[in-house]
Amino acid sequence: FTNIGAKIHLSFFTLPMCRFIVHKDFTDLEKKLNLGLALPNERGDALVNYGVGGMWQYDSPNFMKYSLEIITPYPAIGKIKGSIEFSNDKERDTSYLQAYLKYSNKTEIRATSVLNRNAVRFNIDSTYEIIKKININGTFMNK
Repeated sequence: FTNIGAKIHLSFFTLPMCRFIVHKDFTDLEKKLNLGLALPNERGDALVNYGVGGMWQYDSPNFMKYSLEIITPYPAIGKIKGSIEFSNDKERDTSYLQAYLKYSNKTEIRATSVLNRNAVRFNIDSTYEIIKKININGTFMNK
């Protein structure tokens, strides 16, 4: 964990008092890296936080997981989050894919899919008015 405060005033560049934050954790299966920046608000009496965080796990071509989070100081947006996870079960000859996106305090989308030798299933659940729910199921026919 690193927390650095800085204030720079040069003839060609001025950086007001701010704080940089770097946090990395590579000790677990899920590797994490977070970067933060706190800048003064317009009045200069408080710091406003921005940040980016990422997590990843790659065990093999049969399992991988990635996520990203963006922190904004804007209440209408809040945190923007996205993730994707893939897994493959060789014994069942089945692959799974899940995705998630949240890009405002009111909008979330989740998608899941399952694919195997005989069938496919795809689902979307969302708070977005245009795409509330989508379900696609199918069976493959061998000729």
